[in-house]
Amino acid sequence: MPYLGPIVQYAEKSNIEKNKGYATSLIYADSIARVPNSTIPTTIIRNQSFFQGLTISKNGTIYVAGGVSGNILAIKYINGRLKAVRSDRLKWQKFPKSQYPYEYQGHENIKPYLFYPDYVALSKNQRYIYATGLLSNSVAEINLKTGAIKYANAGPYPFAVNLADKGKRLIVSDWGGDEVKIFNANLKYLGKVSFDNNPNPSSGMHPTAIASIAGSYISLVAASNNDRIFVVDTKNLKILKIIHVSPYKHAPYGSYPDGITISGKYFFVANAGNNDIEVFNLSNYKPIGLIPTAWYPTSLTSTNNSIFITNAKGLGAGPNLKYQWIGSFMHGALKKVKINYFLKNEDYLTHICLQDDGFTFKQRSKRKKKEASMVKFLRKHIKHIIFILRENKTFDEDFGDYKRAGKWADPHLDLYNQKELPNLYKLAKQLRTIC
Repeated sequence: MPYLGPIVQYAEKSNIEKNKGYATSLIYADSIARVPNSTIPTTIIRNQSFFQGLTISKNGTIYVAGGVSGNILAIKYINGRLKAVRSDRLKWQKFPKSQYPYEYQGHENIKPYLFYPDYVALSKNQRYIYATGLLSNSVAEINLKTGAIKYANAGPYPFAVNLADKGKRLIVSDWGGDEVKIFNANLKYLGKVSFDNNPNPSSGMHPTAIASIAGSYISLVAASNNDRIFVVDTKNLKILKIIHVSPYKHAPYGSYPDGITISGKYFFVANAGNNDIEVFNLSNYKPIGLIPTAWYPTSLTSTNNSIFITNAKGLGAGPNLKYQWIGSFMHGALKKVKINYFLKNEDYLTHICLQDDGFTFKQRSKRKKKEASMVKFLRKHIKHIIFILRENKTFDEDFGDYKRAGKWADPHLDLYNQKELPNLYKLAKQLRTIC
């Protein structure tokens, strides 16, 4: 498939002509921009954001989840250019006060609240688009002919959406609810399958990616926080099998599976935390081997003979002077791997993955022996370790001017201070060590 050119987001007023017949706007992106040092045309879509979801129809229309823009955008390749041809806006839906997150998260002081389209899926007959609303705890069905939109509550932070049972069933992963919800094609609620039956509080399974086995009612669901793939029967609403994607037995959590695709006799799982793709036999769910990737693989798709991998952090980032936020100066990477190439070199590729992460038996044994005395000392003197996770922030961004850190803190990279982060600095002063 040839590279068709990028689409650039601009937070400027849109050139929108509203169609009064239904809740759809057509966004015309007639401007042409150029990528620096490139002759590839760039389509400018003003006042438009993109989030995770993307699907392609049989006629080549690309449907993209708009995230903060609150819409599903349709794009087509016309006369040598990518053009936006349609935009369906989705509205925030009320959800029960007893349902997590209990109150609206994000843009608390801005109204109207956001539906926040996350993932999208096309119906089997190509007449409907289904979209999850991450901040609306709902799933939407868009009639592509009339523009009519239906909504249904889908539980806490609905993430991915996929079709099973020859398109008769809709399966939605609840990132905040440790379960998947099942609907029919008309959004009638059929039931749920829970992954965490522990009555005690837990860190959460965080179900994310879904892939359904063609012609069946069986779906594969990634539980990212617990390094597992659940094989789900969407008809009888039960778990058929639990597959572990840890790099070795009793490994700590951290593989973070967040992408699944099925091709022929195999299925592939993107382990974002390990920078690899794990390959399984679809007939017995047994692992075959690993494929190395770039940094942080996040999604997968496949043809009959190849898989395509998106890597969110690409090949990393070098020194930068212009940007401070990591998301602004990291460029993702797309990788293609032929399935036959993996099958011919599975032992070698698997070894490379394990060795690069320090997961081979030899590496683990050597590390265990070296660290034995230190582990013994720490277990004797430290009772509890508390992790305070601050998303997308480095130590220097938060603590660049933190005097107690000494040479380990770089004030040149400091973005915040004690006035802006009073609680964090208070914790730092109270605790013995913070890193």
